[in-house]
Amino acid sequence: MTSLDRDESAAAIAKQWKSTQHAHHWTSNPTISIDGETAEARFDVQTEVQLLDGGWLLVAGEYEDRYVKRDGRWWMLSRRARVLSQREPAAG
Repeated sequence: MTSLDRDESAAAIAKQWKSTQHAHHWTSNPTISIDGETAEARFDVQTEVQLLDGGWLLVAGEYEDRYVKRDGRWWMLSRRARVLSQREPAAG
């Protein structure tokens, strides 16, 4: 599992965008725990990504996020991403 802070997450996403033609991304099943001015959340994630060569990848995983409330607003501190499955779609 990879843990990235806000700037590292933005850099990783920018790098991914350079290697894809299209990407579709869904998060679901949120579990959120709030403790005063901090919070943790877990999400299931599914993506369909078309690579530059035209091939597609299907990826399933999960995110674990940490948040903090500052001046009345919630901010993401970090995101841990875990890939549970990555494969090419079945021919159809």
